[in-house]
Amino acid sequence: MAEPGPAAPPAPPAPPHPAPPLPVPPHRGDALLTRLGVTGVLARDTLLAGVVVVLMLGLFALAFSDATLTAELGVPDRGALVAVVCVQAALLALRRSRPVLCLALVLACQLVVVAMLPAAATVRGLPPMIAAYTVGTLLPARRALVVTGAAAAVEVVVSLLLAA
Repeated sequence: MAEPGPAAPPAPPAPPHPAPPLPVPPHRGDALLTRLGVTGVLARDTLLAGVVVVLMLGLFALAFSDATLTAELGVPDRGALVAVVCVQAALLALRRSRPVLCLALVLACQLVVVAMLPAAATVRGLPPMIAAYTVGTLLPARRALVVTGAAAAVEVVVSLLLAA
């Protein structure tokens, strides 16, 4: 009679809860954009930039609708501030084709916004977050950490220098 061989290793345990299904399968949004003629990285990033510009305009329309709050903050030139923030959002069109350049230009616009506002007010919008996130997803981890860390450090240092 032959002896039985070593026992097979136990199967890995099943996850406690399966991941919930996505509300919209990812390929449906892609197919919709393709049907609308928005194909390619630049076209889709430009569409995102346009959506973010509209969102930022809506945010400023709400923020500047209260004249007393605007007067208390002492924003010197609202039109220039809105223009800089819209340019900042429009730069997101470069986010996947030139991610580091996109982050650098968005950061430059953010520094202009910080310089335009009084020390008590800050504006943090979507463009810096989207640009930094894109750098984090497209670049190798070490380089992404260095680039985004440097961008954050520059903004903090400039903000502190302007507040002093």
